[in-house]
Amino acid sequence: MQTLILSGILDDDGTLQLHIPFIVDLAPQAASRATGDDLVEVSLLDADGGVLHATSIDAAVMCSTPSGSTPSSPLQRLVNGTVAMPDAATGLRLRWRDQIIYEAQAPTGSPVVRFTWKPPAGGVVSGTQHLMWDASHPNDVAMHFLVATESVDGTRSCIASLRAGPGELALASQVTLDTADFPQGTVALVVTASDGFHQASDRSAPFTVG
Repeated sequence: MQTLILSGILDDDGTLQLHIPFIVDLAPQAASRATGDDLVEVSLLDADGGVLHATSIDAAVMCSTPSGSTPSSPLQRLVNGTVAMPDAATGLRLRWRDQIIYEAQAPTGSPVVRFTWKPPAGGVVSGTQHLMWDASHPNDVAMHFLVATESVDGTRSCIASLRAGPGELALASQVTLDTADFPQGTVALVVTASDGFHQASDRSAPFTVG
């Protein structure tokens, strides 16, 4: 069973700006002991809408308001947590204050991603690099990209995060980065594309950070 990473911003009126989820192989972390409005109920659904797994994740207020005062703008909460994702899950539902604030079904098909950037001859990379990759999805849905460095021991460090709406893949499939922010030594770059339920990755050839 894999783990779904969820994060986003929740307004006090129930409007949720959810980042496109990513799936990892790490074990999920339990929510804090917060209760009531500080938790969002999460349900993973099967193809018929039945609940395969249900849990809660944190929804902590980002900025507090002094007792007795009226906030000048609606409160915002940081929704953040990890959820065990059954293999048969094809739907996601989030509920807060007894109302559904998000619901999605897995699109058919999966992302495809391929690095077009290559390390220069000699394998030494330095200075500013314009990274590019090709990405597609059979349903032209919104996707989220993560770019990470991967060291020889397998350690990954995220260095860029980009979101692409439908029809925006060409614009979002590139980023300019300074190698001064990369780990020293020999690394590779990994780009991962996610549609929230499926994802794909591609890895560059290894190179030395100069």
